[in-house]
Amino acid sequence: MNCEIPVPDPSHSAQGISADGSVVPINTPGAFKPPAKPLKGEEIKAVLEGRKANYDGASRDATKAYNHYISRLQQGTSGFTCFASLQMPRQ
Repeated sequence: MNCEIPVPDPSHSAQGISADGSVVPINTPGAFKPPAKPLKGEEIKAVLEGRKANYDGASRDATKAYNHYISRLQQGTSGFTCFASLQMPRQ
């Protein structure tokens, strides 16, 4: 799981993430600053499986917002292939 998911995608890097995972202006009340670096696939998987509580440097609420953002990724957006690979069972 060496893939990465930028939160948000590079075209929105100066924006924040709302609690529901939407990309919003950074000064929106309740918006979370994006992580400094793209999230690593292994870390995302650990958080989603409950083996890790939060992403490095993120609060519980920011982690939830990032997870909502990730779950809303659609084909063609940066990070979608990584997220899709996290959903596939290992063989």
